[in-house]
Amino acid sequence: RGVRPITLKAHYGGDRGPLGGHAAYLLKFWQEDTPMRILDGKEVAWMIGKALEANRSPNTLIGKDLVVLKQAFDASGLASPVQVGRKIARLGRVPAGKVGMEFGDALAFIRRVREATTPRSPWHADMIEFVLWTGIRANELAGMCTSDIDLKNGQIRLSGKTGAHILSMDPALAEVCARLVGDAEARGSDVICPGGMNGISQIIKRWSRTLGVPVTARGLRHTIAIGMLEAGLSLDRVRDQLGHARITTTAEYVNRRRFASADSISKLRKHWDPPSDTP
Repeated sequence: RGVRPITLKAHYGGDRGPLGGHAAYLLKFWQEDTPMRILDGKEVAWMIGKALEANRSPNTLIGKDLVVLKQAFDASGLASPVQVGRKIARLGRVPAGKVGMEFGDALAFIRRVREATTPRSPWHADMIEFVLWTGIRANELAGMCTSDIDLKNGQIRLSGKTGAHILSMDPALAEVCARLVGDAEARGSDVICPGGMNGISQIIKRWSRTLGVPVTARGLRHTIAIGMLEAGLSLDRVRDQLGHARITTTAEYVNRRRFASADSISKLRKHWDPPSDTP
């Protein structure tokens, strides 16, 4: 009747579009000139199926892709088929995995990195050990400067998505921190880990491939959380270590713990000390 159809292009026009470049993923399935009125629940379910076949995370689909699609329908004044499509595809959110390494395996991995013959392997081992014993997030590490490590008072200042919090260092971690600060000063920089958020992840991935051990920075964060619970530490103590905003997030680790064997972080370290070579 002479009325111009509402198309995806009006909303997904690249970075200039009102919903930004993230919508480009959806345009892998539909063209920009596709009339939005023909996208029904079955069409959305088809897109979900294709995305899952391409190993798209269900949580990414729910939390990002389909949110952006619904925003386009809301902006157009059309009824959104997203919820119907989710029901047809039976798409549900997958609980985030809270699975870390065995603590002894993580320490053995660090020792193997430290014993390697590459020039930077000692520094890499220090960085990985720092990540393990602090449970630091990638974005916190990316913004960390030498001034955030107070060697005199034995404190580490972290600032992440839940705000600033302070961690205390035991003597062993203090030695690691002192070496990291010294390395930064030798480079003439105040940045602890050059390379931004991806810096430490790339280091760990490289050593993971080299040594044939599946390790990730996120997995090391889970490892310290589970290890602390195994040592008998309270949820409050673990929450403070990881900087969680809600203790319910910390509680997700509870059903992953395997035993309780100690009552302090120092005993956790002692528990996982490498065995003596003396018979």
